[in-house]
Amino acid sequence: MMDQETTKYLWALKEINKSLVVAIETALALMEKWEEFDLERRQAIIEMLKQLTTRSKEAFEGGSSEPPAEH
Repeated sequence: MMDQETTKYLWALKEINKSLVVAIETALALMEKWEEFDLERRQAIIEMLKQLTTRSKEAFEGGSSEPPAEH
């Protein structure tokens, strides 16, 4: 069984990965159909991607940049 620190670290990595996959899928869809989106929709999508990036960065804010110590 893993200690709580390791479990939290792995959970954060999983959440970041999920967010990044959503961002990549959205970016691809946007690039494929850029001309079909009006300016307002484009801005909304860009803002959503920025928020996903920010949330991914915040997942580790305040914590160590190093993986948990081995026990």
